[in-house]
Parts: sequence; C-alpha cells; structure tokens
Amino acid sequence: MITVGPTTGKPTEHFDFFMCGHFMKLIQRGAVRLESSEGSRLFANVPFRNPDGSLAAAVVVNADTQDRPMWIRCKGRTAAVCLPGRSVATFSWAPP
Repeated sequence: MITVGPTTGKPTEHFDFFMCGHFMKLIQRGAVRLESSEGSRLFANVPFRNPDGSLAAAVVVNADTQDRPMWIRCKGRTAAVCLPGRSVATFSWAPP
C-alpha cells in the first residue's frame, strides 16, 4: 500500500492505499454487499447497505485512462456522473 524509498525515505502511496480509504470512509462494519450491474476489467462497482440503513454505492473504479460516463440508479432515481480516468469514487445516500 505504501512503500518508502530506500535512499530518499520518501513514502509513495499506491492504488490499494486509496482503495482502502474509500472502503473505510463510508462502509460500516457489518455492511452487506448488494447486487449491482456487472462491471468490467476497466470499470467496476461494489455497492453496500450499512447497518444504519444508509446505502454506500461505494466503490466505483475507473481503471481506464479515459473518462467514463456512468449512471447510478437507486429507488427510482438516477444520477449521471463522469468518472475521470484512473480514479476511484464513493457515493452514499442517507437512510430513508
């Protein structure tokens, strides 16, 4: 996740470091993974329902170098988002 340069002592954060940050920020202990549309090698999503009822459509990953449009549908509502290339995003909704 993080490596330290042997000569410089400078830390370097790797992709896994940022992925863990997204999971730990909004997904609570005891969360349940929900069904979602099938992803691909370059674009994936993993939604969860937290024990408090909130929905964390975390984590959406765009491993492609190009920006990708995406749509999130939940309870009859749709949000359109453009996810930048080589990025990770977390989306959440308040409990009903």
